Amino acid sequence: MNVDFSVDETRILIAAIVRAKFDNPSAFEPYFGSPILAEACKRLAASLVAAYEEDGDSGSVAAWRKWGRWSGRNYEREVIVTYAVELPVWSEWSREEKFEALESFCSPFEPSSSEVFEMIDLIDETRSNS
Repeated sequence: MNVDFSVDETRILIAAIVRAKFDNPSAFEPYFGSPILAEACKRLAASLVAAYEEDGDSGSVAAWRKWGRWSGRNYEREVIVTYAVELPVWSEWSREEKFEALESFCSPFEPSSSEVFEMIDLIDETRSNS
């Protein structure tokens, strides 16, 4: 199945998902940590960048690539850490499961492996101090 959105529809859909997701994660359940939604958001963002590349709009390509970077996303990082600290299953997950969950939580932004591991350590430390 192939769904075709315009550039404007794609841009607005990404913005709406990100806003809904990070403005109130609990209200966004069960989608906040959904790997399916995480992958869909990443694909929407990649499609948008590809459309701008095809149009030769290097300014929009650069802007969206910059937007997708995790570094500097302090607000989203805090939302995710706060959310994960409260997750009852967090302590039952392996480090690999925590990593995979955080990648979904961060989507459509793409942190590096070291940034994800730093969040895991912060969440574990915060939970142990609570």
